[in-house]
Amino acid sequence: MYASYYDKPAKEWSQYAKEISNGKISSLDNTVLLVLTTNECSPSIDELKEWNKFKKLGNAVNVEMIILEKYSTTVKVLLEQENINLTAYQDSTYKILENDLLPATPMKVYFGENGEVEKLGRIGGDRDPNKFIDKR
Repeated sequence: MYASYYDKPAKEWSQYAKEISNGKISSLDNTVLLVLTTNECSPSIDELKEWNKFKKLGNAVNVEMIILEKYSTTVKVLLEQENINLTAYQDSTYKILENDLLPATPMKVYFGENGEVEKLGRIGGDRDPNKFIDKR
């Protein structure tokens, strides 16, 4: 189902991440990107809260969010209302979908040590971050 998205060059992802973060994301090595809109269903929000806990535990995997939303105020309200402290970047023009880096939202993407996509999944299904990043 997601086969073609595993083949997206690391360079395309890296360029997108640098652009959307104004250079703050310098590498996607060993990173999970959580990509969603501000109007996702409660199972997706519940999973974000699990990733929030995961990051607070100081795990070696970097976790970043990309929120597809035109208005920055809406992004801020979502993060505050749901008490999510993950670093979030706004994609106000939905460039990630325009560049066909992902088929839809909400999605999570795990990048391995070399910055290549290792795993893709829907946000809101299995909420255990450790299962998602497990390479077995």
